[in-house]
Amino acid sequence: MAVAVVSLSGASMAYASGGGKSSQEGASLMSIQVGMAAITLVIFVLLIVLLGKFAWRPLITGLKRREDAIRESIRAAAEAEAQVEQTRKNLEEKIAEVQRQAAMQLQQAKADAAKAAELIRQHAEAESRAIKDQALRDIQNAKQQALSDIAQQSVELSLRMASKILARNLTVEDQQRLVEQTVSELVRS
Repeated sequence: MAVAVVSLSGASMAYASGGGKSSQEGASLMSIQVGMAAITLVIFVLLIVLLGKFAWRPLITGLKRREDAIRESIRAAAEAEAQVEQTRKNLEEKIAEVQRQAAMQLQQAKADAAKAAELIRQHAEAESRAIKDQALRDIQNAKQQALSDIAQQSVELSLRMASKILARNLTVEDQQRLVEQTVSELVRS
């Protein structure tokens, strides 16, 4: 850019000094002027040095820092990814362990429930047997009581009959009547 400015300014000076002749203008633009070339070269070198010192070094340093930061970010991302993978594996192992423990607890609970059901069934059977045995004893007692009552009534009836027989001298017909009468009394009571 500086070269173009120097060249244009030289061309306009030549045009101004030449009185505006168009043939010289074409010649001066196309001809190499040593003085102008040296000044242009010095300005170009000076520009390169200044840019190298004040622009390119800070620019290269900034780019190097940015490159280092990007590399560090990539390294940190890789570490984070590895850590996430490790954490995922740990969580999967823990989940598998929890599922295994839950299955064991469920199996234990089923076994406990089966034991409790068996105990309840045994207890119910024992109670049922006890109730049945008590009912049989009650029936046996009632039967014994009934037999005892029948025996007592039979004895009483026999005593009555004997006392009536002894109280009078009976004929066969009287005895028959007496038995029928006693049986009918027994049925009524």
